[in-house]
Amino acid sequence: MASGFVIHQQTGAAMADISISNGETFTLTDAQGHFSIPVDLQQYPFVFVNPPAGWRLQQPYYHQFSSPEDEDQPVIFRLAPDPTQTQKRPLRIAHVTDTHLGVAHLPHYVSPDDLAYDLDLVISQSQPDLLIVTGDLTDLGRLEDLQAYKQVIDQVPVPTVSLFAAHDATVEWLAAGDHRQTVHAYYLNTMGPDQYCFDWGPYHFILCPELHFEGQGSRVRQTRWFETALSRQPADKQIIIITHDPPRLYPEAARETYGPSLAQVARHPGVFLLLHGQYHCARILQAQGVTIVGLPSLSMGPNDTSPRSYALLELADNRVEIDLRPLKTQGQEQVAATTPPAIHANHLGKTWERQLPCNLHRAEAQAWQGRILLAAGDFGKPAHYGVWCLDQQTGEVRWHLPTDSVIKYGVALGDAAGDKPGAVAVAASVAGRLYGFNPADGALLWQTDLPTFPDRWLYSRPIVIDGRVCIANRTGHTALDLHTGEILWHYNRPRLADNADAANYLSPLAHTGKLIYLQTFPLSLVAVDLEFGDILWKKRLDWVDASLAGHAGRYPRYWLTEVTSPVLAGDLIVTPGIADRLAVVHAETAQTLWQEPALYADGPASGATTGRHYMASELAAGLVVHRDRIIASTANGYVYAIDLLSGRRIWQSKTSDAPLMDMVPYHRGKANLLSCPTIYQSSVLLGGSDGYLYQFDIADGKLLEKNFYGAPITVPPLVTDQGVGVFTFDGRAIWYQ
Repeated sequence: MASGFVIHQQTGAAMADISISNGETFTLTDAQGHFSIPVDLQQYPFVFVNPPAGWRLQQPYYHQFSSPEDEDQPVIFRLAPDPTQTQKRPLRIAHVTDTHLGVAHLPHYVSPDDLAYDLDLVISQSQPDLLIVTGDLTDLGRLEDLQAYKQVIDQVPVPTVSLFAAHDATVEWLAAGDHRQTVHAYYLNTMGPDQYCFDWGPYHFILCPELHFEGQGSRVRQTRWFETALSRQPADKQIIIITHDPPRLYPEAARETYGPSLAQVARHPGVFLLLHGQYHCARILQAQGVTIVGLPSLSMGPNDTSPRSYALLELADNRVEIDLRPLKTQGQEQVAATTPPAIHANHLGKTWERQLPCNLHRAEAQAWQGRILLAAGDFGKPAHYGVWCLDQQTGEVRWHLPTDSVIKYGVALGDAAGDKPGAVAVAASVAGRLYGFNPADGALLWQTDLPTFPDRWLYSRPIVIDGRVCIANRTGHTALDLHTGEILWHYNRPRLADNADAANYLSPLAHTGKLIYLQTFPLSLVAVDLEFGDILWKKRLDWVDASLAGHAGRYPRYWLTEVTSPVLAGDLIVTPGIADRLAVVHAETAQTLWQEPALYADGPASGATTGRHYMASELAAGLVVHRDRIIASTANGYVYAIDLLSGRRIWQSKTSDAPLMDMVPYHRGKANLLSCPTIYQSSVLLGGSDGYLYQFDIADGKLLEKNFYGAPITVPPLVTDQGVGVFTFDGRAIWYQ
């Protein structure tokens, strides 16, 4: 039994009714500031104080027992008053996640110096009251990594809350040999308890670590502690949950349930905000009255090709304002947006420029009857999510359709059919809600929630064919009636739930009564009957080089977020393959015309160079077919022309190596191309993460011109009969005529 006192740091006075925990149960100090509570010296040798509002969370807020004799000594906790918590102003929280620090120099480790640099930038930009890091603090959880992380955090000039997650114990789990055990002694000995709670002003924070492997009672203990911590709070208390994994709405459908479910979280009426990491993807949404904020990685290129980023949250008057903010590549912080020049190579002059209150990332623009439809990106404020309509002649905003969460990959357009009135545009939110609306005025015609909404990570753009809206991703495919939104058929791969592995910017295509799409895990083309949704054929895009077979599982998991959708060339499907492969497949017979390592600059992928290809990524990030050739852009900054019928390379060209933002997963400072090539007259237009719009001669790949815009260009340029539109990551739309 542990016992001790809680006292005022400055006066030494006893503090009553202070919450004390042992990682499973709670007690309160008495009028003399005294407490006693049992401690399990074998499984969880901690006792810790949960600071009340107005008192500072600081080291040491816990005591770790080293022996049974240690229990005989009273534990003294000293709390210091924090007057900033009582000031009548919003609470400012900087939320970061997945810092993955490692002292070894490997591509997917982040050095202590880099992390210190990133946190200094976040603090200087956001001026927060509190910094929260939601897990995967280190990459492998080695003792030296955790010690280095703690040294960095101890230098942060604001109170900091760090959360334990799986990567913070990887080496211990591997060494244990039994993955039913939860072993994280390095973390506990370096950072202290892996779960705790505290008050800050009117808010109560509960930290729930990643519940990774069952066994040794850890999962039971952690779950019991979380439920007890939640139930102790009064019904009117405003509660913020800090986890690593997103809360599952349908945990029975998920193969990974490492954190509390949404049902557990929302059981208390006071829970209004949940912050998490894990997926290295941006997704902000509301579910069951809880605002759920998931972020890209702070320290390395995120999985969904967003830039490294953090969230600034301002809490006041039962409201939370969220501003998701990108970070520029280290050394590029002073680069500012520039006035876009004319495109001299084709005598195009700028006619207008419009600054939108949102960013623009990867979602293709659509032109419709003198209008331009744009889907807002994740960065900025969620109130600006949705679809924006600009006048093509003037750039004026005609309307804005707000959506529940961000539209990742653009809008589909359908025309009136038979006796159905008017055109219908359709957009799909990342949470799985489809919106049918009038493209003329943005009026909502219908909305439909796909199965398991909002527990989705839907990055696909729908298509419209024969009066139907079709959408597909790695988990399955769905068709809806274009004019009513009624679900006509739906197929979900058995026991497969959406998660970040589904965060692929892949859209289906249609060919003679078939829906065709690229499916991941394993990478395959799938053809579906449009009438009934039955799978007609599946074509697996295997490795050509047998020496890479052992890497086939990991490569697509981490890189297919960069891969583009397949495209049609008559009866042929041009599709990305594994690594640097392209494939051309007959749409009717599913026979392969060719499958070649066409997209490499310095040697095709082989067993000896797997490490380079695993991290460098030469996947097709953009595809377009022009007459007899394929134009492909790759994630590592090249553009190629490939003969359609033979796979023979015609030419290749290279863009810059100086990205403005880090968008290559698991990398810092690596340039890439995420924009699909656009054909304009006899040239190829292509935007880069370096802020340049490139123009290449389609015949020989010669660079005709490049113009600097001061922000990454990941949205493909829009070409119409009236001119060319260029769209930048920072939300600018520029029209040339």
